[in-house]
Parts: sequence; structure tokens; C-alpha cells
Amino acid sequence: MVFVNELVPLEYKEMLENLGFDDIRFEQQSWTADKGKGVFLWITRNPYRDDYSTDYILIWENQVIELNITTVDTSARPVWDEAGEILVQKGLAKERINAIRVPESVLSKEQELLKIIEEVFKYVDKEWETEFVSVPKLTVLQN
Repeated sequence: MVFVNELVPLEYKEMLENLGFDDIRFEQQSWTADKGKGVFLWITRNPYRDDYSTDYILIWENQVIELNITTVDTSARPVWDEAGEILVQKGLAKERINAIRVPESVLSKEQELLKIIEEVFKYVDKEWETEFVSVPKLTVLQN
């Protein structure tokens, strides 16, 4: 897969509106995307004072998937060269997936979806590797 991190291109406005996302600010919202495979991930809520988890939307096979993830350990920090310009070694972010909410049609594709989640998170941040220490069973999105 070829993932890129970029601002959401305006050319995806119709696709996103058809999936129910009519409030995206294209000049501000970034995502991690493999356009050829139709995989798109973006943050919808950052951690805050009383809840340290992050909410994401993942579009896969034209289906909307909601993820809730908490970073549990970042003690293995990225290593840079002496000038601070070249990344010598990525850091390791250990993450706990608290919830994976999917349309019912995706329940039978759990293993395939988990591979997609692992793959896309390899590209979310160039400074960090992601290791999932806990992954729950899929649950059905409530309308």
C-alpha cells in the first residue's frame, strides 16, 4: 500500500458527503490515505483532560469504521541525529484499541480489517512505530 499524510483534497468532498461527512474543513483536516486502495483515516477527537483516548474514522471498502484508541506507553522515544534533522530511529507508541465499531456487513471481515488498521497506523506519524497491545472484538455501529 502507498499511504500519504495530507490535507483532505477537495476532490473527495462528494465521496465524504455521501458517507455522511458534510462538515469537513478541507483546508484544515488532514488524513492518512491510500487512495488506490480506498483506505482513509483521520482523527475526529483528540485526547482531553478527562479522556485520554483519540477517536478516528477509517473508511475501508466504502464503509465507515469508528476507532477509539488510547496511547498507553511512549517511553521509547524517537532518536534524532545530533543536529536534530535526521530521524535515526523511530519511537515506539504502544496503543490500546478500546473500540472498533463497524457496519454489520464488516463483521465477517475482522482479520482483514485488523490488518488494514495495523497497516495504516504505520504511516500516521513518521516519527513513531505503533504497536497495538490490546485489540477488542468488533462491535456493530449503532445508527
